[in-house]
Amino acid sequence: LPVPSLDENLNPIFVRVTYEIDQGGDKYWVAGIDAHAKLTDKIEVGAVYVIDRNPQSAATLENNIKQLIGINGAIKLTDKTVIVAEVVQTEGFDGKKGLGERVELKHKDERLDATVYWGKTDEEFNNPGSSQGRGRVEAGAKAAYKLDAKTRLLGEILHTEDSISNGIRDGQLIAIERRFDNDVRVEVGVRHSDETATPAQESSADTTPNEFTSVRAKITAPVPGVAKANVFGEYEQAIDDSDRKLFALGGDYQISSRAKLYARHEFISTLSGPFT
Repeated sequence: LPVPSLDENLNPIFVRVTYEIDQGGDKYWVAGIDAHAKLTDKIEVGAVYVIDRNPQSAATLENNIKQLIGINGAIKLTDKTVIVAEVVQTEGFDGKKGLGERVELKHKDERLDATVYWGKTDEEFNNPGSSQGRGRVEAGAKAAYKLDAKTRLLGEILHTEDSISNGIRDGQLIAIERRFDNDVRVEVGVRHSDETATPAQESSADTTPNEFTSVRAKITAPVPGVAKANVFGEYEQAIDDSDRKLFALGGDYQISSRAKLYARHEFISTLSGPFT
C-alpha cells in the first residue's frame, strides 16, 4: 500500500529502503546477525552484529563503516508501561569507534498516554540506517492526560542539540482540549521555543538566534450529514511579533477501518517552525 510522507498534522512518516548496486570491482562480504530472546513475560533482550568489507568504503572513507555491534532490551514495567533501550557501537575502516545510545519509556492507560525519550550519538558514530545522525542529542516528552470524560491536558517538551557545534533548540507546548456534546473539539494552548545563535540543525541556519512565545487555538467539528468526516481550523500567533503566525484549514474522512482520507492547507509566516 502507498505510504504518505506526512500525517494529517504534518508529522513526517519515514520508509527506509535498502538496496545494493553492482558497481564492478572486487567482491567483498557483507554479513550480519540479529537475535532476540524473551527471558520472561516482562523482559526481552537482543543483539545485532554487522560487518561490511566494502573496499571502496575503505579507500574513500565514504560511509566508513566496517563493523556494527549493538545490544537492546525491553522491560514491561506494568501491563501499561514499557521501557526500551539500546546501545550501538560502530567502527570505521579508519579504526575510529562511535557510540549511540537510546532509551524510551511509553505508558498508556485510561487517563494518561505518554512517551518520554532520550538519545545520544558521539561525533564518530556512523550508521546510515539510524534515525539519529552523528553528534546529536535528542530528548523529549509528549503526553495527553484526561481530566474528565470530555477534557484533556496536552503537553510536549523537546530538546535537540548538535553536540559538535553546541547548537541547541528547546521547546515547550501546553494546551487543553475540550469536547462538547455536539462532538466539537476546541483546543487552546501556549508554545515557547528558543534556539541558540549556533543552529541546532542545518534547516534553521538562517533563522537563529530565535526565541518566541505563541498562543494557539484549534477547532475540530464533524461535517453535518456526513458520517465519520471532520473539518478543522487552526491558528497560532506569536505574542511579541504580529508577523509571526500560522493558519491552517483541513479535514479528514474515515473511509473504512483501514483507510483515511485527509487534507490540510497551511499558511505559515516566519514562525521559524522546525519545532512547530
